[in-house]
Amino acid sequence: MLISHSAWCATESFYMTAAGRGLKNGAAPENALGPAEFNTADKWALNNAVDGLIGPGDEVLLYDDDGEYAAYLLPQKSGLAGEYITIKAPAGETPVFDMQGAQLYCIYNNAKNYIIYEGLTFKNASNAMLRIDRSHDIIARNNKYTGSFGGNGVRMYTGTAVDIYNIEVSTSLFYDLNEDGVLMSFGGTVAGGATGEIHDITISSCTFENMIDNVTLPYGTRFLFSDRLDCLTHDRLPYGLTYTHNVFNKTSAPAISLYSDDNGGMASNLIAWNTIIDSGFGDLTKTNAIQAHYSKNLIIEHNSINRVYSVGPGDGNGIICDWSAVDDLGSATYNSQGTIVRYNIISGARGMIESAGISAYACNDCVIYGNITYGNNVGIKSKQATTTGTRIYNNTSVDNVHYNFLAVNGSIIDLFKNNLSFASENGIAAINSGGFFSEGNNLSFGATVSGFTGITPDITDIQADPKLIDIAGGNFSPDSGSPAIDAGADTGIPFSGTAPDIGAIESADTTPPRVPQSVVLE
Repeated sequence: MLISHSAWCATESFYMTAAGRGLKNGAAPENALGPAEFNTADKWALNNAVDGLIGPGDEVLLYDDDGEYAAYLLPQKSGLAGEYITIKAPAGETPVFDMQGAQLYCIYNNAKNYIIYEGLTFKNASNAMLRIDRSHDIIARNNKYTGSFGGNGVRMYTGTAVDIYNIEVSTSLFYDLNEDGVLMSFGGTVAGGATGEIHDITISSCTFENMIDNVTLPYGTRFLFSDRLDCLTHDRLPYGLTYTHNVFNKTSAPAISLYSDDNGGMASNLIAWNTIIDSGFGDLTKTNAIQAHYSKNLIIEHNSINRVYSVGPGDGNGIICDWSAVDDLGSATYNSQGTIVRYNIISGARGMIESAGISAYACNDCVIYGNITYGNNVGIKSKQATTTGTRIYNNTSVDNVHYNFLAVNGSIIDLFKNNLSFASENGIAAINSGGFFSEGNNLSFGATVSGFTGITPDITDIQADPKLIDIAGGNFSPDSGSPAIDAGADTGIPFSGTAPDIGAIESADTTPPRVPQSVVLE
């Protein structure tokens, strides 16, 4: 319901409905803007003066009085740093954009900066519900995105030599989309590094629900090449990426798929505190819940993953530290570098026979510690001869079907210490591997075939029941009297007692992580 605005605030407020009213200048409820007026340049200004024109520091209030919006919005001017233009639903209003496949976008933010989109519902655009091109400092929060006409929820696109950066997508719901929830891609030609860059992108506290389509196979979020050869050879990859506190519940393809750079050592990338359930749902494509292709300076931590499906050999993993090639023939490969995988808990990665909770696949200097893998086909796996410098320590791997820890196909593990293996066909195994250069202080027990395969246990290794508190209940802490307590080597992570415990959880930790079984979505 439109309510009169009795006096101007520090910023101007403009009213808007799906059809517009009266003079359609937005100055009062009876003169609400319509989309056509909003999309007209002479309704906008570059400065923040109180002048009856939309400009920096102003807000546009979208009301639902005239029904759903069937025409897309095209902002004409930018805000300023500290003076964003806010386009939002006021309290009590639920403006809905429903394009019914007849429009490419609900909102097209093309080369406009410092704008906030808040409290809006976007439906059924054929390209993207919210398209952000060649822009920076955009916030999209508390929105809903859904549709079955081939549109992404949010799509970000660079221009030639124009970056896209400082984009926040937060506290939003993506549901029943038949394309990716959030897609980042390069526009123009990458050749010689001419295209703009993508950096400082945050996706946080969002829910991606029921992203299922048997044909389009939507991802939760991903980066898509325009020219793989030039992207890789010129390091034109996104950097400063942050994915935190999101929930992914049923996606046809990976929940998070990315390539990432470190901007010459100046930037880092983070995937943390996400809950991911049923990635690759339907067994229709190659899927890993978190698929880190060629990446630099990436930290993957505190994520909970349960159930991953896949049809591709080598896939179906909870987390994979992966590689990329310049073409489909694998003419030249680029390995992930310096990825840290820690404090994650992963269960149900069983799409393929080698599907692992964590897979270090063709990567260099990957560090894996503090993780719990449970009920996967393989717990933690290192694979390929080009995988070098891997350090795996202080992990707990329990009741994975075939192997709890596996090094295979020539991979080399520089450090393998303080790992706990319990109940699997094979505990710790090296098969056609470059081996373990520093192995010791590990515990392997309860294997039905072999506790140690392809390696000779060190004198510091233990083959005894670790006495975990409640495996069935998801509590993998060592109970009092466990031989794992104070039996580890100092690997540089904090510990209590005289020495580190073997495994991911110190016995003094009173709040151990647990595997997520399902989520309740409102």
